[in-house]
Amino acid sequence: MKKIILAIILLTTSIFSNAATYNLKVLVAFDTNSTNFTTTQMGNYSNNFVSYLNQYIVNSNLGSTIGFSLAYNAKIPVLPYPTWNYDQLKNYYLSNQTNRGQTPKTTLTSFQKYYNADVVIVVSNPHGSSTSACGSSYVPIKSHMDSSHATVGDLLEEPIYSIVFVTGQSICITNPKVVVHEVGHSFGLQHGQAVQNQYGGGHYVASEIISSGASGYADYTAPGTLLDYHTVMGVISPDEPGIHHPFFSNSSKFACGYPAVYKCGNNTANAVGIIQAFSNRYAKRSDFFYWKIN
Repeated sequence: MKKIILAIILLTTSIFSNAATYNLKVLVAFDTNSTNFTTTQMGNYSNNFVSYLNQYIVNSNLGSTIGFSLAYNAKIPVLPYPTWNYDQLKNYYLSNQTNRGQTPKTTLTSFQKYYNADVVIVVSNPHGSSTSACGSSYVPIKSHMDSSHATVGDLLEEPIYSIVFVTGQSICITNPKVVVHEVGHSFGLQHGQAVQNQYGGGHYVASEIISSGASGYADYTAPGTLLDYHTVMGVISPDEPGIHHPFFSNSSKFACGYPAVYKCGNNTANAVGIIQAFSNRYAKRSDFFYWKIN
């Protein structure tokens, strides 16, 4: 996800409903090889991440379904080589995913297992990230399915999708949309057709979508005006025009654009339905299942 500056204000106090059916435990790992935050900073950023996630969930009317709580934050060596970019970093953890019951192969996955985390937010500064990207994540797609993952639900339980990366630059780490967007990708949500049409792609391949509706929503019918808008997943570029709506796409919601009377989703962009359907699977990622390399 590219750098994005938000002109919105979100609450930074922790928002979490104990009434949520599924509580996803969050581990925040600050890479000792590319960042240098104080204990106070780590605590503040970690609490803010959880608050951002819960705020977008509440905004999406999903507070009774799913919530996030902080399990732990720690300084952990994550980036093996300072010259590695996000793709190299993600491939490293993909290829070192641990079989269930085995000893974890990396310090990061060891911490994930110890703290029983369903979501792992890694704060690091891979090579080039300060100028090109605010975050990155694994996106579960249909071609990842195999005999061990016969259903979408089976695939979405895999702990490799727990890991999301946020660049440790101020413009990224303090931007609510960044961490929520990357966790959304980890849930199987893509950007959406409108983003594909407007910007030429970036996490949108229609044939690979895990389930109908698993994407963000955006409307670019009037470029450069306030009629242009997008939900949290319907975004890719820092200079996209229009309004950012701090919630997930919803095919039955008409509260977007300006004035806020336009649709916030459709039959191919209904992220709230996907999150509702698979929350129980996301909550099983802490069980440390095996992810098969294709």
